[in-house]
Amino acid sequence: MLEFLRRHSKSWLMIVAFGFIIISFVIWGGFRTGEEGQIAEIDGQYISRADYDKFYRDLLEMYRRQFGNAFSDDLIKQLGLEKRALEMMIQRYLVMKAAGQMGLSATAQEVQQVILEIPVLQTDGRFDRKKYDLFLRQSRRTAETFEQQVAEDLTLRKMESFVKRRALVTDEEILAEYRMNSAQVRLEYVLLNPKSYEDKISPVDKALEAFYQQNVDKFKEPEKRRFSAVLFPAAQHLSGVKVSEEQLRQYYEEHLSDYRKEKEVRARHILFSVKEDAPEDEVKKVRGEAQKVLEEARKGRDFSELARKHSQDPTAAQNGGDLGYFTREKMVPAFSEAAFSLKPGEVGDLVRTPFGFHIIRVEDVRLEKTSTFEEVRGEIEAAMKDQEARDIAFREARNFSDFAYARKDIEQAAQAKNLPVVGSSAWISRNDPVPEGEGLAPDALNKLFAFGENEISDPLEVTKGFLVIQLKGIQPPQPIPFEKIKDRVEREYKAEESRKLAYEAGVSLLDAARKGDSLLEAAKAKQVEVKQSEWFSRSQPDKDLRLLKADAMGKIMQLRPDQPLLDAPLEMGNRYLVGRLLEKRESDENLEKEREAIENRILQQKQMSIWQAWLKDRERQAEIKLFRQL
Repeated sequence: MLEFLRRHSKSWLMIVAFGFIIISFVIWGGFRTGEEGQIAEIDGQYISRADYDKFYRDLLEMYRRQFGNAFSDDLIKQLGLEKRALEMMIQRYLVMKAAGQMGLSATAQEVQQVILEIPVLQTDGRFDRKKYDLFLRQSRRTAETFEQQVAEDLTLRKMESFVKRRALVTDEEILAEYRMNSAQVRLEYVLLNPKSYEDKISPVDKALEAFYQQNVDKFKEPEKRRFSAVLFPAAQHLSGVKVSEEQLRQYYEEHLSDYRKEKEVRARHILFSVKEDAPEDEVKKVRGEAQKVLEEARKGRDFSELARKHSQDPTAAQNGGDLGYFTREKMVPAFSEAAFSLKPGEVGDLVRTPFGFHIIRVEDVRLEKTSTFEEVRGEIEAAMKDQEARDIAFREARNFSDFAYARKDIEQAAQAKNLPVVGSSAWISRNDPVPEGEGLAPDALNKLFAFGENEISDPLEVTKGFLVIQLKGIQPPQPIPFEKIKDRVEREYKAEESRKLAYEAGVSLLDAARKGDSLLEAAKAKQVEVKQSEWFSRSQPDKDLRLLKADAMGKIMQLRPDQPLLDAPLEMGNRYLVGRLLEKRESDENLEKEREAIENRILQQKQMSIWQAWLKDRERQAEIKLFRQL
């Protein structure tokens, strides 16, 4: 199963269906004995460097999936993931040990029940043994090892659930939370935009050079790395792969849904836009206009010309309202219901959707069809051969990765196996192509840039097959000479200085408002505009104040009639807000309606706090030795 998960880590089906299992593999490493090559010891059990490295890479993968494009080296440092990885491995051992001592290990019956309830292993809501066997075959795993992993995961969950039972929520806590979130305020405020202060800044070269030196880390070329790689191409194995007729038919049966095409309709439409909540007289007017065009369409007028002339769909001018082929699920229900009830050439009645009124003409219908085995036999054979060839290449790459790890050098290992090495002399950044790395997933590239010096990768899938890569050198980020980026330095200098000026203007405005007990008068004196909000709360912010962060919103909600002014300007996007409370109202009217949701929210927060405290207490009781600082 590990091989399957390593190769198919991006399969959303696997993540959704077996998420709890994958998390176990990703989060928990292994424990060995003996000090050599170890980085930590817990009560006599050792965590090896190899296990830590594998775990750390998988942890990075989890965070990349969570943060997407926002994931970066800076975020890794902010979160302290290197240390956090080791903490999590230690905590896993301590949780499992405590569960064993307290008799909370998962039973065979509990394991069986979990597997019986996994949705993708069911047919019509009942466990399907064939699907289970298929999963085991695809994951190259025995039932015993799979069930052992499920048992471990359940044990961890049972221990966590047992500890979290201690959390209780009082009525006083619920009331306080409700009032903090339900209080409504009206605010008068001033927004100060730093851009309006930029023309007051005229930096000289000396100031720019000083700013450059103070912020030199912002003005560096990216880190570059040098890798050696060995490619294991799949194509070289294709000629030796044989697939039997029985295997082809079995594949067809197991993937039958892949060869079933849903009914599709090709249609044109003419849209008359009207909002869902539009006044009735406006709806009536738009419906009347649409009805007139519908009558023309039914008299045989060219539908595409009518669409170009009347449709408010922005694409209609180019395509005459042509929507192409679509399945029932691709359109909103009302539209699909009408389109799929028509025959080719028919124009339906007016249809109302959230977008407005539609006139629909069906051009063509493709009926639902399942391709026969004979029709797709060649496609299946090619796919199966390609998959088997890639599996062979993967196994070769995996064995070579282990061999290179033992040799501690990929080039020596390649020489011993008479394999070519690529890329050993090229320095690349994250944005540069990896030698032979066409098709390498962005996440895999990010992993390579998290490697330590001389670290060797697991097999990495690329278009041609699999790569095994070793990091050979790291070139730290280098400062870009000031002369080359003077314009950029000036832009950033102005932006920073203008933010300071805007903030200082906000402080000055608040001081004036306190002295005169009026934000409105202070703003008039400084010739800045004052706005007033509607009533809003923390959970339902004013439409013009949605960019306020939670801590800034909290400060506004703490304002009182006897202390109506903010202490300092608040950040709101790229601007600063200076505000004064106009009115505030509090009510317990909806407390009972929201009680359950509030109680659950507080309970979850308390449970997490109790769980973290329990883990820390276990760590204090354990004998933990670190052999290397991370």
